[in-house]
Amino acid sequence: MQGQELEPGIVAIRDITGKNAGPLILREGEQVLKAVPRWILGPHFFAYLERTKGEEEWDDTPALQMLCTEMEVFGQILAGRGFDVGNPVGYEAAEVYGAQLDARGKR
Repeated sequence: MQGQELEPGIVAIRDITGKNAGPLILREGEQVLKAVPRWILGPHFFAYLERTKGEEEWDDTPALQMLCTEMEVFGQILAGRGFDVGNPVGYEAAEVYGAQLDARGKR
């Protein structure tokens, strides 16, 4: 995801990339903006889905990419850790991290 921080924690989103085939591995201290699938979208978004529908299945990424180029899209930067549990490496990392937390979610 590419964007410009407008104020602390608020980003104007300019582009969204598709999901990587492999695990996302960051070096110590490195950060990346990732889209968490929580969106507030108006009814106009269905027109974007129709315009970008492939032959196989609905994919919201091309519709969101088009939306970013044609309208203003904003994001909120969330605090905390994120894990890509859609692949074994990310899932294992989430399990290890979760096992280190107490009942209140603190380390």
